Amino acid sequence: MFKRLSTMLRRWATIRNILMMIGGLAILLLSVLPSAYGRISTMSGGVGPIDTEFAYTAQQAYERVAAYGPTARRYYAMLALSLDVIFPIVFALTLGLIAAHVWNQILGTTRVARAFTLLPFGGMAADLLENAFIATMLLGYPHEIPVVAWAASVCTILKWGLIALSSVIVATGLIMLAMRSLGSRRG
Repeated sequence: MFKRLSTMLRRWATIRNILMMIGGLAILLLSVLPSAYGRISTMSGGVGPIDTEFAYTAQQAYERVAAYGPTARRYYAMLALSLDVIFPIVFALTLGLIAAHVWNQILGTTRVARAFTLLPFGGMAADLLENAFIATMLLGYPHEIPVVAWAASVCTILKWGLIALSSVIVATGLIMLAMRSLGSRRG
């Protein structure tokens, strides 16, 4: 399955497709998400979304859930199960396509290149699980399930860690390709 996904990404990793994904990602990051997440803060009197934190305790998560109020809780749950499902997919596809384009030029179709290509999808999986746990906390409130909050925090930490690692790997590959290109022009 992983090999098939990696092969599919490698085939789709054209400059045109990458630019289209970057465009879609930019629209989400610069317009849609700030507006949607800003509404949570506005509705709750300044309490921001849980999933923008890098880590939190179960107590901190439920303090936020309580502070949102019923309207913001319903809105945030709807957001976690809709728009915040689309974003991780778009983000993972964008980074995955860039990684496939870059690392297949550097390493070919090796296991390492495949792993670099698929790493963003680990972040996507963690983000989607995080969303499900957060929606469970929001919709289940006032009933608190500490293990759900703990699982959400673990997924949040994994999400941010895998996003950071994927970004570093893509940036490293881009730098290596740029250096290779400059070296071949000089030589």
